[in-house]
Amino acid sequence: MNTKILKKFFKLIVLILIIMSFKGFSFSNEKELLCPQTIIMPEVTDILNPQRPELIEADTTQCRTVGLFWISSYDSDSILKTYRIYSNGELFAETQGTPEFFYRNRNREYRATGLDCNTTYTFGVSAVDIYENESPIAEFDPVTTPPSNATNCLDTTPPSVPTGLSIEPDNLEYCCRSIALFSDDNSTDSSSGLRGYHLYRDGVKIHQSETIDGDWITPIGVIPGATYSFYLTAVDNAGNESMPSASVSYTIPFCNMHLGEIKTAVFAVNLPNTPETSLTVSDIEARIFGKEFEPGTELHEEPVPTVPSLKGYVKEVSYNKIDVKNAGVYGWITLPGTKSDYCSEINSAGYCTQCNYSKVHIDATQLAAELHDFNPSEDIDRYIFIIRGQVQNMAGVKALYLNSAGLTTMIHEFGHTFGLNHAADWQGRDFEEPAGARRSFPPDYRDPAFSAYSVYAYGDPYNRMGSSGRFHFSVFQKELMGVIEQGQIGHVTKDGYYILDQVEFSSNGIKELRIPIMENGSTIKAPFLSAEYRTGAGYNGPLSNSDKTFQGIQLRLAVDRFYGARSDTIYIAELTEDDPVFNDWYRDMQFTLIEMNGESAEIRICGVNKFFEEPFPGDSYPGDSDTDDPFPGDSYPGESDTDESFPDESYPKDTSSK
Repeated sequence: MNTKILKKFFKLIVLILIIMSFKGFSFSNEKELLCPQTIIMPEVTDILNPQRPELIEADTTQCRTVGLFWISSYDSDSILKTYRIYSNGELFAETQGTPEFFYRNRNREYRATGLDCNTTYTFGVSAVDIYENESPIAEFDPVTTPPSNATNCLDTTPPSVPTGLSIEPDNLEYCCRSIALFSDDNSTDSSSGLRGYHLYRDGVKIHQSETIDGDWITPIGVIPGATYSFYLTAVDNAGNESMPSASVSYTIPFCNMHLGEIKTAVFAVNLPNTPETSLTVSDIEARIFGKEFEPGTELHEEPVPTVPSLKGYVKEVSYNKIDVKNAGVYGWITLPGTKSDYCSEINSAGYCTQCNYSKVHIDATQLAAELHDFNPSEDIDRYIFIIRGQVQNMAGVKALYLNSAGLTTMIHEFGHTFGLNHAADWQGRDFEEPAGARRSFPPDYRDPAFSAYSVYAYGDPYNRMGSSGRFHFSVFQKELMGVIEQGQIGHVTKDGYYILDQVEFSSNGIKELRIPIMENGSTIKAPFLSAEYRTGAGYNGPLSNSDKTFQGIQLRLAVDRFYGARSDTIYIAELTEDDPVFNDWYRDMQFTLIEMNGESAEIRICGVNKFFEEPFPGDSYPGDSDTDDPFPGDSYPGESDTDESFPDESYPKDTSSK
């Protein structure tokens, strides 16, 4: 063949390959995307009926309408599908019931409309699971609808529109990811009378109240940079709802980020009439600040701290970007007066169960200035109070109030000062799931009433904001702290193979994948799945046999705090070498661990394309394994034969979520 023709043919082949690569294809790995067409749930035998619903009341305030209220049922063998409403023994409707308000959504509501006036009805409600097993019917007491000439039946005019809605950050209790909503309680209704107000966020009702009483405190989303819109409506006793108020919007800021040194002052405090303890100030100082790292020394290389400490944990989990700096340890300080001066409630053992932390703070720091060398005018970033004689633990924006110097407790509460919420898990997963179903979360994640599980705020087994242990915070939470760069978070927009760097050690690669689970394909607001790669390491090196060991990819559901028990995430599933596949039956998605080597792991994600009109919107995702061999066979980074003790203390009562 002519040489010129061969050259032209070769150039044409190269041009075709280049064009195909821009369309999202790559042949360097020659890896075929083997996504199943449909995720089919295996058959399972469930012959048990759900629990009978517990009734609250039947309300006849509105004309031709009966409001039915009950407490959510549950199903021990599968998942609830619906409720059936019965009227005088006949099926009237099927409904999931409207939650009374979302973040305390055990109470359900259904309004039976179109009824006859001045007529007696006997309503009942039953629960039905996904296998059509039906609970016994719970019957309400008979009720009679109002006559046609009742005020509520003649009133067709809605109340006046609420005014004065405004919004401010609520920094005192929940740091910067909560807000306070203020409004004038000024709506009027001249006929049937004002019944209350409904609060909407992004067009969805999230709360209802009889009065506004000046302000509503509301936890909002978990994603810094996301913007939410709020408005109010007024509702009268006839069920008429006003037009919406003027809406107000709020963009969630990043929380209490504080890179570099955090000057931390510690106060060991005895409440009045509290027995002395053998715990010394030196013990407390060692537990909080440990042994200083030698300059220029990296973590996981000799020398390591001889005492596990809050300082050491924060420094490691932040990749050396945050340093808890010792600004003094003062104590023991015995507060003056009586215990009742600081406690509104004292239990039978003489311990304070409701503590006035503000008074403790003021009196302890004043005594530290008088008796020790504390300078109250010094700019302190964090205050830690170890309070003998009280039960609860509390964390605010700048202060921790603890009942002991337990290290795991201090780490947890210190995390709250960065605006981190709890790391939750599904609780109550005792029923027999189909093989491979593992931890499927409900079709409507926001409504635990239609799940086999409830949310347990401290339940994440691999996160210090959850259960005890020495695991790192999740990458999702590290990003909230400000120690993860935006370029290390990948937003998945198509099915494919993806690479994750490990969580525990500093690196420049992708540390979190955010995967859409809703039709709009958004990972800007919750919900979405967060995927990260964990190795067999925790604080201070490889985990010992006394800790839960884990190596693989973890999936967490990033949740809105209205729906997540005031938690950042809910632990969903793990992908390991022995069990590498997780199927999300309800969203027709599949996640598969392909390979891992201690530095990075490869995951195949299927089922994302349906969320986007264009299956390949743009260039390939950074970290996509189609273009690289991510497993060069290097040794595990930071591996050490030494292991520092880390007491797995029991976690005391935490009130920071209240």
